[in-house]
Amino acid sequence: MGETPLKGLSLTLSIEFLSIKLLSYNTFMRPPPLGIFLEYKEERLNYLIENKFANFDIICLQEVFGNFNNRKNKLKNEMEKKGFKYSSTCYNCFFCNGKIIDCGLLI
Repeated sequence: MGETPLKGLSLTLSIEFLSIKLLSYNTFMRPPPLGIFLEYKEERLNYLIENKFANFDIICLQEVFGNFNNRKNKLKNEMEKKGFKYSSTCYNCFFCNGKIIDCGLLI
C-alpha cells in the first residue's frame, strides 16, 4: 500500500489552562462484502492504530462498522492499550430497523 496522507478534522481547544485535542476521521472501513479485495482495510486499520491517534485526547471515527468483521472491537481494544479509557458506540445488530449494519460511529 502506498503512503497516502490521512485527511480528517483535527481541532485543538484552549480554554485558559485547558487544552483538548480532538480528531474527527472517516475511516472508510465499510463492512464486508463491500470492497473486500481492494480497500486494504486491515492495513489501514493497523496504520491508524500505530501512527495517528497518539497526539489526541478525543477521537471521533466514522465508518467503523462492526457487523460481519471484528475491526471495531480490535480498534477499541488497541486504543484501550494506548490509554484511551472510555469509548462510546452503537451496538452491533444483525437486522435493526430494516438495516443489516450498525451506525459505524466510534468515539
